[in-house]
Amino acid sequence: MQINRSIIGCVILILLVSSVLTISVSSEDSSPHLWNKDWSYRQEIKLPISTDNPFAKYQPIDVRMKFDKTCWAKDENEHSIRVCCWDGNIWHELESQIYDLDFTDKYHIDECGLVFLVPEIADGRERYFVHCDDDEKPSPKYIDHVSIEDTYYYYEPISGISVEGDYYKITEDDYVVYAVGQKGQIMNHGLSQCIVKEKHETEEFDMTHSDLTASFSFSYHHGVKDEDEISSDQVLISKEIFVDGNLMVEFGIVSESFGKDLRTTNIYKYYYCPTRDKRICVHARHEVLEECKVEGIENADGRYGALASLKSRSERIQGMRFGEILPYLHVYMENDDIREYRMNLDPENKEREWIISYMDDCDLGKDAWISYDGGENNNAHAVIFSSNRDIVKSGTNERDGIQLKVAEKEYLSIVGTEVDYASISFGRNSFEKGGVHDVDIPGDLVVEFDAEFFTSENGGYEAVIEEGEIYRTLVKYRHNDEDGVFEGDQNIHRLTVIPRLSGRISSYPLIANRTGFDLPVTWVELYYDDTLVSSGVTFKSFLGAPKIIFPKLVSGEYIVKVYHKIGNHTKSYIGIVSVNVEEDITLNIYCTWQKNIKITTRDQYDGDIRDIELVLLKGGIVVVRNVTDTEDVILNAPFNLLEPYVLKDIGDLTLHALFNLSDPYVLKAFYKGFMIYDNEIPMLQKEVDINLDLYDLTVEIKDKLDLSPGVDVRPVLTSSEMYNPMEIKSEYIGHGKYLFKKLPAVPYELRISYGSFSDTKTIDIPETGDSASIRFTAIFDLGTELFNSRGDHIQDDN
Repeated sequence: MQINRSIIGCVILILLVSSVLTISVSSEDSSPHLWNKDWSYRQEIKLPISTDNPFAKYQPIDVRMKFDKTCWAKDENEHSIRVCCWDGNIWHELESQIYDLDFTDKYHIDECGLVFLVPEIADGRERYFVHCDDDEKPSPKYIDHVSIEDTYYYYEPISGISVEGDYYKITEDDYVVYAVGQKGQIMNHGLSQCIVKEKHETEEFDMTHSDLTASFSFSYHHGVKDEDEISSDQVLISKEIFVDGNLMVEFGIVSESFGKDLRTTNIYKYYYCPTRDKRICVHARHEVLEECKVEGIENADGRYGALASLKSRSERIQGMRFGEILPYLHVYMENDDIREYRMNLDPENKEREWIISYMDDCDLGKDAWISYDGGENNNAHAVIFSSNRDIVKSGTNERDGIQLKVAEKEYLSIVGTEVDYASISFGRNSFEKGGVHDVDIPGDLVVEFDAEFFTSENGGYEAVIEEGEIYRTLVKYRHNDEDGVFEGDQNIHRLTVIPRLSGRISSYPLIANRTGFDLPVTWVELYYDDTLVSSGVTFKSFLGAPKIIFPKLVSGEYIVKVYHKIGNHTKSYIGIVSVNVEEDITLNIYCTWQKNIKITTRDQYDGDIRDIELVLLKGGIVVVRNVTDTEDVILNAPFNLLEPYVLKDIGDLTLHALFNLSDPYVLKAFYKGFMIYDNEIPMLQKEVDINLDLYDLTVEIKDKLDLSPGVDVRPVLTSSEMYNPMEIKSEYIGHGKYLFKKLPAVPYELRISYGSFSDTKTIDIPETGDSASIRFTAIFDLGTELFNSRGDHIQDDN
């Protein structure tokens, strides 16, 4: 019986083991078949979020991928890496992007940043695999959905109401989604580190199409006026695009305050999103480099960033009808409840009306987010933080956390036009109930955090809650290849040119642009190293002076030239000045009227002279260059009554309108390397005659055998009297003779050469006459050996 029991026990044990083995095999059999047999390797990716949540669809997955085996990759566009999703039945290849490649050799990598989107088919049961191969594969050729452009914007419908500056334009499938400011101003506030969200399907960036702005600069107030704000968005230090891929772009901006006591270094990432909800991520780092004390506006006590909206209305000006103030603000509070605040839709106070002040002690909770919205099932603009903890990295006696202050005011009210403003600031945890308001900002303060600027078209703050849950998880896994320090692009200076006395009443750039008619405009050209850098028409706002702005300039000396222009037919010269650009500069040019100087060139036979280079200068500046042909030349130059002067330090320009009769133009003329004219042109002189005696010279060359050389020994003429040393070349006319045409009357050195041989001769024009000869002295020894018809050496000397 015992034996039977043992046998039964063994049988049961065998059956259990068989069952386990069957399950294991079955599990292996349920693994997806190969996506493509041409790809040798695959690795499964476990997503950090559950995709059974509808809000997970189209969320960007951005991870650092370490491969088990090396993968073939030439660059970010040509590689063997593919991301595929298995839905349980079929494979779906997903558009993906790689960046920050770690090469093991010229064509293989073992690591890279990898980006793809959770697909629409996601239901929580799908699986994700990365496929790669060590052999070359064709480029995936995915659609380039997102792009970034370094560009410039200017808009001033009314004097004092303006937006102008350099910015990064982010485009998605041909529509502008965001603009991120590098430098400039928006309503007298710095534009750097400011994100402008554009409305759905905006084709060209324009503030009138904007939804909202989010700033990620550090600021505080040291006075009661707007201009007393000290902010890290005031001076651009550097900028750089790190990644410009098909699904993601990444870039960085470093900016400072005017006094260099505040610095912000931000890294931005935008991921492609095919829905109307949009998000842009920022890693922000604020540094306080000198101890600061808040004065004047105590609520402006050190912000880390802000949401801001404008509502502009005008009866007369179409360009002043844009924006809105939203009715609600929802905040996730430190006691883990959601508090609702009502906004004033029509503020009428010229001073700030504080909806939330520091005394309200409005601290964000652990799920830190702010939603500025239109209510349930309406639009919402939010800032979602990865955390409200460990925001302060250093700072003597500085309290950690994020606190909210909210203000509104009527920014402008003139006849028929009103501009209202709302600002939702998040910043220092400067006050706790029962405590003292902390207005001392330590000089060792460093604040660093990750945040997402999120917009939902119709989800309200409930969509912000869902987005926040996913964002706080994904941001922990995202790959960052920048350490916050970068050299950046140095094309950061801006030159603003304001032509004064330019006759702007007769300049119609807007009408000419819209109608296509040839109407008068004021045209400005900018030159660097005598090369045209940029040009354009001046524009003026409803009130204020006409101007043109040249952005993104490197440091250096520039020449600015101003014209009156009618279509492409007439261009009258009215102003010129040189300027040294080492920082942003506003340059006033006092214009005059055009002076025409007619230049007539004649030889001794009253014939025209071709190829004379004419250079007109004033104050050492080249006003115009031209070269004569067969007709007289007219040089156009500004009439010289008003002369600009550069005073004080580099970059600080003061222009004085002075009568300047004693500083005439200087005309220089060059011909075949000789300066043939160098004289002042008095103010009233309108004609210049340049007369020059010119002579032809024929040179005959013979060798020591009194024959024409059988090699090319083309002669050249040079002269010690040349201003710009050069070789005057000749024309071969046959039989060993060469012709030099139209030579000025000076001594020359005639030179011929071949190989290592060279012969020279002094020629004096016109004393030498119209012909000369020179001996080619090169002699080459020629040795011979004789053989008979059988190839034997012939020794007979005869």
